[in-house]
Amino acid sequence: MNDILIAGILFPAIPLAMNNVSGRYTAVAGLIRNLHDTMEQPDLSATKHSIFMAELVSLKRRMQLIKASQFFGGLAFVFNLLFVLATYLSVSTITPLLFPVAIILMAVSMSLFVVEIYLSTGALKIHIGDVETLREKTDN
Repeated sequence: MNDILIAGILFPAIPLAMNNVSGRYTAVAGLIRNLHDTMEQPDLSATKHSIFMAELVSLKRRMQLIKASQFFGGLAFVFNLLFVLATYLSVSTITPLLFPVAIILMAVSMSLFVVEIYLSTGALKIHIGDVETLREKTDN
């Protein structure tokens, strides 16, 4: 019975993490849609076009990381559920493997999420630099 209680450690963490990752997915998808609409404008300069293309590459990479994070988080949840089921059914041959695999998968998921956050903050630094440059131009 204590083994099932151990599995309870990940039960609240995984859905919360998945919800957070899904929120990031929605935000990045919105940024991609806005960027697409902006790039379709006929008066877009070549400089802005190249900046937006670089941003699109970054957003594509972030989307891949988020998708992988969701995948590994989902697998972690499945392995956690299998651990609970195997423990409940007293299948002691596979039980010792399932929970550590769930923890490892969750660690992979969170690691990918941290990398995505790092990329996100890098993109924001670029935008802050652009805003500061524009402010300096208008101040002079």
